[in-house]
Amino acid sequence: MDAWVSMDEDEPGELVDGRLAQVADADLPLLAQLAPGGRLRFRQVSLDEAMALSLAGERAIHDLAVGLAAHDG
Repeated sequence: MDAWVSMDEDEPGELVDGRLAQVADADLPLLAQLAPGGRLRFRQVSLDEAMALSLAGERAIHDLAVGLAAHDG
């Protein structure tokens, strides 16, 4: 499982290899599915990239909801 991490000294987070790390909001659903003791990999991303990933996820959920509403309608 890959989890993207925003490295930003202005945001709270965890130390990963001695650096401050925070899981990007877009990856929280993936992190929630991780079994206890499960392993994951981190990749550094900029705050802008983390925000773009989050926005893309929100758009995908919106598009899915619109599609389901049209199908039921």
